[in-house]
Amino acid sequence: MAARVGPSRAALAAAALALFGAAAMPVSAGAATGSISAGGFAYVETPTIAKLACVRRCATHKRPQGGSTVRNSGRSLSQVVEATFLGGAGATDDVKAKARPRNASQVELRVPATAAAGPLSLRTASAVSSAPSAPIDILPPLPPEVLASKSHVFPIRGKHDYGGAGARFGTGRVGHSHEGHDVFAACGVPLVAARGGVVQFRGYHAAAGNYVVIDGEGTETDYAYMHLEQRTPFRKGDAVATGQRIGSVGDSGNARGCHLHFELWSGPGWYEGGRAIDPLRALEAWDSWS
Repeated sequence: MAARVGPSRAALAAAALALFGAAAMPVSAGAATGSISAGGFAYVETPTIAKLACVRRCATHKRPQGGSTVRNSGRSLSQVVEATFLGGAGATDDVKAKARPRNASQVELRVPATAAAGPLSLRTASAVSSAPSAPIDILPPLPPEVLASKSHVFPIRGKHDYGGAGARFGTGRVGHSHEGHDVFAACGVPLVAARGGVVQFRGYHAAAGNYVVIDGEGTETDYAYMHLEQRTPFRKGDAVATGQRIGSVGDSGNARGCHLHFELWSGPGWYEGGRAIDPLRALEAWDSWS
């Protein structure tokens, strides 16, 4: 009696495809996916990110900023075509960028000007995405409108006013006198460095809120910005250019309404033996240049 021979595995697969369509074909589970081709199932490994480094057009201390080129090191990166800068929570600030694989363990991409600090994800041509990376500290890019011929720019880049008598330098405060001038603007209006230099302090104080102090380049003057909406991304020792964004107007700390409390300190500097200077005339002069 002849042996009984059933239909081949290929014949069964062809019958299933004809009856149910592509949905009957297997899909890889877990950390990989694939696509159906003439040769069957194409397996694509999930890319992984182990390390990120800024390699070109970097900010101080090799930190990435808008326009920098960064190199991702990891595994299964040869088929990566796109990166997504995930920013904060939600998708509203997600920004995509083209990725250029160097080999299976390295891929490079340029940081978009609008990319915000946060995790990064990589995607292959087959829509296989990596898990988000650790958060990346991305600094704001240098804006094209920064004018090198001017020594200063006005720090608030939006509608503003100089407040009343209580906003002025020297007015009374509980236990001390006002050591700066308050310039009022809506929360979220961009703040830039009136003068570039090196960050001396960055922190939070119950009265000043989020603040940053910059030692002005080529001067003996320190520039203090207080009540920022959020902590500046710049750290102590970072170089900041004139006109580079350092944060947003806010009302953090002991503030009545959204405003910038701005201080100027003579040499040797803020909390280093210098003295506070009335900044109003300087602010008005820089304002007229804008």
